[in-house]
Amino acid sequence: MRQFLQFMMFLLPIASMTQTDLNKQFALYGTVDVPVKSEMPNMSTAGGVGAQFAYKPLTYVPLFFELKGNLGLYSSKNRDVTYLFTDGTQTDTDVQFTSSMHKIQLGAKMYVTSYYKPVRAYITPNIGHTLMNTRMRIADPQDEDDCQPLENEIRHRTRSWTYGVDLGVEFDVKRIFKNEDAPDQRLFISASYLSSMKARDYINVKYMEEDVYPVVGHDHAYHDGDGRPLNGTFVNLTSGTTHEHKIAEIYNSHLRFITINVGYVFYF
Repeated sequence: MRQFLQFMMFLLPIASMTQTDLNKQFALYGTVDVPVKSEMPNMSTAGGVGAQFAYKPLTYVPLFFELKGNLGLYSSKNRDVTYLFTDGTQTDTDVQFTSSMHKIQLGAKMYVTSYYKPVRAYITPNIGHTLMNTRMRIADPQDEDDCQPLENEIRHRTRSWTYGVDLGVEFDVKRIFKNEDAPDQRLFISASYLSSMKARDYINVKYMEEDVYPVVGHDHAYHDGDGRPLNGTFVNLTSGTTHEHKIAEIYNSHLRFITINVGYVFYF
């Protein structure tokens, strides 16, 4: 770590020799979060969009403090599910799963090449907060026993502090398109690593294998999958009795992703 810090301090005066007085940035970008499968075998790739604002407090130091956030979706699926009851009857209904991942990050973006270079590289260590949210909407089963879920919508949320580092390059749009009248904007591409500080719960319906669920506590012969079950409560309106059925599976691991970002950054 000491050698790394010494190297970055060596680069600072080199990169600041010819800096512009434009000290603000605004960026819009698309993002793809690819899970590290060795750490998150039950997670899917998430796609999303994001925005970033950055400010450079010192004119001759190529260091921006940036705040960025993005909205992402990693699963959206409608499943036809069968619920079995203790007397041998069953009901069929649709369950809609929507799983999303949203991030907000605060970073220190350090440039290692001058603003006037056609290609400008940077490194951004960051810390942040990640929200993983799954919404399960259960359609009202129209069966003869009039069995209905007590809650038609069930949500599962996980919040986690994260840390990571982003490595990227910016390409001068004016030089690429040979248009000197274009605003100060850059096309950028970056790759980053993100990790949670602790293991966290999340839901991903893609890896659930069963479509038939008995009443919880009466039949343990069915396959639970790799996660622990998340149960929902149903009520029989005729008898007034309640019972539980498995709705989804909850997985637990560190949140670890390799993220690709592509977008435009505007200087002003």
